[in-house]
Amino acid sequence: MSARRPQAIAGGVGAGLLAGGLALRVASWPTSLVTLNESLIALGFLAFHLQLPRPAGVRAWIVPGVACAAALVTPVSAFMSDMAETVGALVLVPLAVDVVDRRLLRQQAPLVRLNCLGSLGMIVAIWLVHLLTPPNPAGWVEDGLFYVQRTNEAWLAAAIILLYYATRRTSARTNGEAASGSHDTKSGSLTTALELVGPALEQPQVMHACS
Repeated sequence: MSARRPQAIAGGVGAGLLAGGLALRVASWPTSLVTLNESLIALGFLAFHLQLPRPAGVRAWIVPGVACAAALVTPVSAFMSDMAETVGALVLVPLAVDVVDRRLLRQQAPLVRLNCLGSLGMIVAIWLVHLLTPPNPAGWVEDGLFYVQRTNEAWLAAAIILLYYATRRTSARTNGEAASGSHDTKSGSLTTALELVGPALEQPQVMHACS
């Protein structure tokens, strides 16, 4: 397989997920299905992001940076309010794989303790946000907390990603590479990328009522 083929496949899958997510936004289907549009749009962008060669440097911050900027520039936009979960995923998944444990996309053994601590930190953080957000927010600080509260599924998804890899068994080849200090400088294939976010974003949206 040529080096560019996984990127081309990821591009096609990402474009399909984006199209599906946008189509769901205008579909007349039950709300339980339409609400999945945020996850599909997030996965569409992440399919591109996770294919960046690692270490990605400044490029690793493009997707989360644009997502944060869009939320800050248009805080009263109905579209951006609806896309809160998407914004959260585009910030928190890159945070998990490019900051908490950069080994996840280099096919190396994960840092188990760091992943567990990172996962616990994310769960505690969104719990605190829920505690601090008043029922009727007023002012930009409370409005900001309310917006972050709407991203709770993304926090849980990022936490599950870290826990999934903290408990994942690695092959002898992977462990051997980690022990010798060798590592891939490119991200994994499309299979690796989708395997990374798939289990987390397949979670039932049991907390959607809080959004």
